Amino acid sequence: MSALKHHIFAHAVAAWGHTKPLVAFCVLVLESRSDTVVTIATNESMYPKALAELYKLPKERLYRIQERMNILDVVGHTMMLLPSFPQVDSAFEVFYKQSGTVKCQTSGRIIHATDLPRPTVAIIDIVPVPKGELLQLPGYPKMYDYEFFPQPSDMPHGIFWRDGQIALYMTQGIINVATSAVEKEAIDTLRGYYKSIGIDYLNVAPLAILSEPSTPQDETSESDKQVISFLDNMEARFGPKSVIYISFGTLNWPDLPSLTAAVEELVTAQVPMLLAHPAAVLSEEMKRLVSESGLGMEVQWAPQQRVLAHSATGWFITHGGWNSVQEACLNRVPPVIWPISAEQPFNAALLSVKFKAAFELVEVRRGIMGTRKPYRCGDGDTPAFTIASVRNEIRGLIAKMRNDEGRMVRANFESLCAELAKAWDDGGEAKQEMDRFLNTYLI
Repeated sequence: MSALKHHIFAHAVAAWGHTKPLVAFCVLVLESRSDTVVTIATNESMYPKALAELYKLPKERLYRIQERMNILDVVGHTMMLLPSFPQVDSAFEVFYKQSGTVKCQTSGRIIHATDLPRPTVAIIDIVPVPKGELLQLPGYPKMYDYEFFPQPSDMPHGIFWRDGQIALYMTQGIINVATSAVEKEAIDTLRGYYKSIGIDYLNVAPLAILSEPSTPQDETSESDKQVISFLDNMEARFGPKSVIYISFGTLNWPDLPSLTAAVEELVTAQVPMLLAHPAAVLSEEMKRLVSESGLGMEVQWAPQQRVLAHSATGWFITHGGWNSVQEACLNRVPPVIWPISAEQPFNAALLSVKFKAAFELVEVRRGIMGTRKPYRCGDGDTPAFTIASVRNEIRGLIAKMRNDEGRMVRANFESLCAELAKAWDDGGEAKQEMDRFLNTYLI
C-alpha cells in the first residue's frame, strides 16, 4: 500500500438511503486515489449494512481498497438519529487533533489517530417548516409549503434544519446527490447561490456501487433465496413485470389502515406483491392477508437492488427517497410514490407532475399538514383523505398501470433513466464533478 497522504472523514444520518450513497461515493474516491484513506463513522444499525454494501464489490476491486476503507460504529445502539452526533464529533476531533484512539463499538477494533493522516476532507450529511405559502422551486411544480409534510412525523425537522444551516457556513463545499437530467434548474440555482457565498458545489449522481454484481448462490442468505424464488414463481404464473414491490425505506412507514386497504385492493385485483417492512410492525391480520392470498410475500428486509433487477418486478410502491428513486432508475422500474417526509414530496411532484414518469398517491396523505388541499387540485374538490378514497385511488392506479397511461409513464421513466445513465460516461456530469472533487481536495 502506497504512503497515505489524504484522509476523508464521512458521516451520514443513520438511514440507509443516506448511508448507501455515501459508501458508494467513498468507494469511487478510493478507486481514484491510492494515497487516500476513508473513515465512515456510523451507528450500530448502519454498520453491518455499510459493510455488506462494501463487500458487494468484485473481489479484485475490493482487494484494492479494503485496507483504506474504515467503517466504524462509533455510536453504538440508538433509536434516534440525533444521538449519533456527539460521538461522531468526538471521533472527528480525535483524528483531527491526532491524539487518542477511536473504537468501533461493534467489532471492538481500535484505530490510533496517529496511524492515519489528519482529515483532509470531512463529508457530513444535513434537513426544513411550513407557513402556508405557495412556493415555486426552480424546475419543480408549484406546491404549498405544507405539502412537504404529507404524513405526521415526530422527526425533529427544526433541529436538523438549524444544524444544517450552521454547518453550511462552516464548510468549504457541498456534495449534492443530484443530476441535471432531473433537476437542472434547481442545480443551476444552487450552484449560483453557493458561488455567491464562496462555497464550492458539486452534484454527483447516481451513487451506488454502480450496477450490483450478481451474488453467487452460496453467498446468498436463505431469506434472499426465498425472495428470489417467490419472484421466479410469480413470473411463471403472471408473466414479466407483474409483481409490485412495496418498500418505504429504513425509517419510514405509512399509515397502517391505509396500507392495509391498499394491499386488500391489490389482492382483490389479483396483483402479486412483495412487501418489505424493516421499520414497521405488521399486524397479524396483515401478515395473514398477504401470505394467504397466494399472491404475496412479506419480509423484514429484501435485497432491493436484486428485487428491482428481477424481470418479474414491474412497479415499485415507495416513499420516494432519492436512494430508492436512483435504484428504480438503474433497473428501469417505474415508481408509485407514497411520500412520507424530507425530500420525498419534491421527488414525487417532480416525477409525477413535471415528467409524468411516475404515479403519486395523494389520498393516502394524513395529519394536519397532509390533509390540506394540494395546489394541483386548483379550484376542484379537495381529496377526501379517507380509507374509502384510498381504496378508490388504488383501484384507479391498478387500471392505469394496465392501460395506455401506465405505458406512457413507463416509457417516460425509461427515457429519464437513459439520460441519468450517461452521467458516469466520459464527459458525463457525475464523472466531471467527481474529477473536480479529486483534483481540488485530493491533490
